[in-house]
Amino acid sequence: MQDFYGPKNSVIPSCEASASLFHSILTTLRNTGKKVIRVLEVGCGTGMLTKHLVDILPQFPELIVEYTATDISLGLAMQCAQRFSHPYMRGVAYDLTKGLEEQGICAGSFDVVTALHVLHATEDLEKTMDAVGELLVPGGFVLTVDFDGTAWEEGVPGTVWYDFVFGGFQEW
Repeated sequence: MQDFYGPKNSVIPSCEASASLFHSILTTLRNTGKKVIRVLEVGCGTGMLTKHLVDILPQFPELIVEYTATDISLGLAMQCAQRFSHPYMRGVAYDLTKGLEEQGICAGSFDVVTALHVLHATEDLEKTMDAVGELLVPGGFVLTVDFDGTAWEEGVPGTVWYDFVFGGFQEW
């Protein structure tokens, strides 16, 4: 587990690359005249991706970025939101396999939806991506990180390793 959650784990480069893309997305949205940007992170877990994305926000002091960290576990979502000192951050329970309204989330209300190694863990990927699309405003962005299996060939933890470790979880 240390390889997954530790400060030098194999996911960090993907999170750093995502932060760079997130910066570009915020720049694009700002340049279109947006002043308030709503971000929803699906499956924030311990906040590994969250940290990298929230670290970008001070570079955009002219924007109000409302960041909603979600997880199937309300406890994890709340811990994640409390961990960062972003003034417009909240933690919410959200399950991709259930309807938005029953979870208190409004369709078409987010400019950016992000996820780290979580979307594939649902029963039906096509329905999952439809649900993600439902969250977005027209012209919104999806920034998702998942593994492509090359780590297995390189002998480092990656897709197969993570699926083995976490695959016993009921949600997977």
